[in-house]
Amino acid sequence: MKKSEHEKFAQRVLDILGIEKINNLHKHQGQSLDNQLHDLLASHDYVVETVTDAEIMGRYKLVTEYIYPSDFVVISDMINKDINNVPVFTNHVFPFTDVALRQSWERLRNRAKIVNFTFHDLRHEAISRMFEKGLNVPEVASISGHKTVSQLFRYVQIQI
Repeated sequence: MKKSEHEKFAQRVLDILGIEKINNLHKHQGQSLDNQLHDLLASHDYVVETVTDAEIMGRYKLVTEYIYPSDFVVISDMINKDINNVPVFTNHVFPFTDVALRQSWERLRNRAKIVNFTFHDLRHEAISRMFEKGLNVPEVASISGHKTVSQLFRYVQIQI
């Protein structure tokens, strides 16, 4: 796509959404909207004139109401603020070693007479339960630390 076509599309998006809506987007929402608009334009073979105002507004609503709704943005900002205020005492997140955790897990599992169940199985279970409780993809990804949706969905085992 030529630079002039790209600029024409950007101006059209600005005219439809308005500067206030664009300026009020959270960082995640802005990045997601950029991706959505790129995909939209690609689906029209980069012919700007064939993209409707409703399609542009629809992508904006998709991002701000479903992918990164305002409650996610507020929670994300709170979490990031709190994480930055956590005092650091060591270079480790937890005050014990991986060996101590593994040994404790094995003792607990043996006492309960549970076989073929790993500590990592708890992660799979927790992620599936978060979806069943109604959390959306960005919320679960934020909690679980997954960077991509494809990584996240390898964990999901929802019972229908």
